[in-house]
Amino acid sequence: MSVWLCPQMKTCPFLGKGFCGHEKDKPILLSYHSETPTTAECYMGHIVNCWNEWLGLRRRWLPSVKRVLESTTRKAIDKEAVGKAMSSIILHHDVGKLTKEYQDKIFFRHEAFSAHVLYNWLFELLQERTLSAVFGAAVYLHHEGLQIAHRHFEMREPTYSYLINWLSPVHFNKIERWNELIPQINQEYLDLSMSYGIGKETVLGSDVAETLGNIMTNVDGSSEPLVMRMGIAAVLHPLTICDNRAANKRGGMPSTISKALAGFFGEGALARCEE
Repeated sequence: MSVWLCPQMKTCPFLGKGFCGHEKDKPILLSYHSETPTTAECYMGHIVNCWNEWLGLRRRWLPSVKRVLESTTRKAIDKEAVGKAMSSIILHHDVGKLTKEYQDKIFFRHEAFSAHVLYNWLFELLQERTLSAVFGAAVYLHHEGLQIAHRHFEMREPTYSYLINWLSPVHFNKIERWNELIPQINQEYLDLSMSYGIGKETVLGSDVAETLGNIMTNVDGSSEPLVMRMGIAAVLHPLTICDNRAANKRGGMPSTISKALAGFFGEGALARCEE
């Protein structure tokens, strides 16, 4: 039987931990379900790659994100808080994959659960509903193209009734090591004292729908929804770049959007943006 070797075995801080799949038949926690072992992607490995991509972009993007969010909310925003919020979604935008439903191939649309979790986490950090909704919306939309490709047409402009009907039959069970893994990720990369979701082991789909409804209310129910969407775009842009670049490292054929991002947002393009 062939074994799976971690591509980040020399740099991954989680190597050898209880949720590490190095030298096993496949990663214990999957970030990508693959039929071939060579393109299997470990959840922690994807986090490491996303974080390294963000380190390369952070100096250029973070001031712009802060400026757009201040314009969006018409409030002064603490630079450190925005930095921690961006770092949180870079590290945890796929936290919905840490459910038994995703790991067992039952429910693939992990971004709905991820947005639910991060919206509540970031309100704890930011103490501001509008900003939390902006970041939560970006997490919810980070696979929008994939959703439409898979014919979830109403996902682009979902109504609350659609979300209720879609999610109410579902419930999400956190993996057994959730309360161990999340704090370790934060300890490794973030200086945060938040609980980060230590609580109910099972989350109802109706609760997820309610959170997404709150996000929609704060965004499209605002007095200037188009301005709010600009704030979401400012957050979504670097998140999508990091996520797609990191995903490309697992091998296989990159998606069309991944190839476009890799070509358009090379170092030269970023330098021109900075100028």
